[in-house]
Amino acid sequence: MSLSVEQNTCDGKLTIPSSSAVSSLRIIFIHISDLKAFERRLTEVIASVQPATRRWRMSLALVFVCVAVGACYWLQDPDLYKISLFQSLFRHPLFSVSAIVLSKV
Repeated sequence: MSLSVEQNTCDGKLTIPSSSAVSSLRIIFIHISDLKAFERRLTEVIASVQPATRRWRMSLALVFVCVAVGACYWLQDPDLYKISLFQSLFRHPLFSVSAIVLSKV
């Protein structure tokens, strides 16, 4: 099956691709056009979402640091083993609040 228009040198006749080959080429062209349009739209969406993503990353990093610092202070508390868990969490609000926020995010 020939996909291009060629001239046969022996008899001077023009060879034209069959209609099924032409329709196959049209379908391929449509798929390529759709893929290019999808890629452009995906690039636009990603570009528009980047500022919000940056804010979420900063918020998550801040909450993570608060949990880590609060956990260090909480574990260094000498009365940790003498009091109940709820009293200990009440005495360390930075850890308690930031751990709750981190679990909701």
